Amino acid sequence: MSKRYIIKFLILIFNISVIVAQPNLSFDYDYAIFRDEGTKVYLELYYSFSPSELLFMKNSVGYEASGKLQLDVINRTSGKTIVAKDFKVPVTIADTSGSGKDFKLTGQINLLLDSGTYLLKMTASDFNDASKINSADEEVQLKVFQDGKLMMSTIELSTGIVKSTDENNLFYKNTLEVTPNPGNLFGNNLSKIFYYLELYNLNKQEIGDKYSVTISIANKDGSEIKSSTKKYDLKSESKVEYGSVDITGLPSNSYQLFIKLLDNNDKELLRAYKYFYIFSSDTNYNNQVLTDIENEPDDAMSMVRFLTYCNQWDVEGLVATTSIHQKNKTAAWRIREIVEAYGKVRDNLAIHEEGYPTAGYLLSLIKEGRADYGMHAVGDTMNSP
Repeated sequence: MSKRYIIKFLILIFNISVIVAQPNLSFDYDYAIFRDEGTKVYLELYYSFSPSELLFMKNSVGYEASGKLQLDVINRTSGKTIVAKDFKVPVTIADTSGSGKDFKLTGQINLLLDSGTYLLKMTASDFNDASKINSADEEVQLKVFQDGKLMMSTIELSTGIVKSTDENNLFYKNTLEVTPNPGNLFGNNLSKIFYYLELYNLNKQEIGDKYSVTISIANKDGSEIKSSTKKYDLKSESKVEYGSVDITGLPSNSYQLFIKLLDNNDKELLRAYKYFYIFSSDTNYNNQVLTDIENEPDDAMSMVRFLTYCNQWDVEGLVATTSIHQKNKTAAWRIREIVEAYGKVRDNLAIHEEGYPTAGYLLSLIKEGRADYGMHAVGDTMNSP
């Protein structure tokens, strides 16, 4: 299955309602939050389109297409619209055949805002074909980065970070060119996760003369898979922390990237984390899907994403279970709800590839385990319903 079709409905992970709206244009987005002066906060919004879905028009040097993003930023407290603007991301290629369109067309919007809660209303469309459209809403809380208080930014995930002196580059910051990955999807041709984060108000009283930064990858339940540590001498009150982690060999799944600040006694002072996803064509796929869905929102999001490429699996079961985080209930109803929504877009998915099972077939596979957890729920009389 080609990468562009895997990514095609990735935005569904972030907003399950999109699957019901039946969008016909891929659109991924993410954001990171950084310090500015006083009560201002710097919000970077990243977004991307799949050129394979855009309409290319011939021009004097080749073929041009553009993704368009209509952005409204609304202050939740006052109800006022702070930003209402359209953004255009163009691309020109010499040839529209073959793999010439197999990449992500990525944009970035930099917003300097007062602290507070904002609603980002985004409508993405094909500049040359307004019938291709997608949309998403995201609520963002911006907190003040207090003077003198040890703090860190959120994490930006990237497809690549290089040294740069081009301050006019859209992705330039702090002597680096940081190319965002709005879909947070890695694997196959993206075998490294690049990350960027900023540390603020480093001081000798709290961290000592030396400090460490630990970067680790964990399963979505928090169990650590791999980790590395960087050690630094305290030289300034702020620091840019960036680098990469090799994810070669990790199977298709959702993961967490943790970045932790430790003092000179290896005591953890701060941490940030970010969910990301790996799709690997080398994964030996399991045919039974067990999920403690409703434990937290990302479980439902992962189920949505799974269904967008379930034609690559011989699905034999969708099972709602308990877990250490949800010990006395299961939620097969949520799986049914998502599968029924999948049924509304299944024909659209089948336009691009064969093999998508019917919603009726998937509904017949939904089961649930016992609404119990632990060894006391194991035994001859403890079979699942």
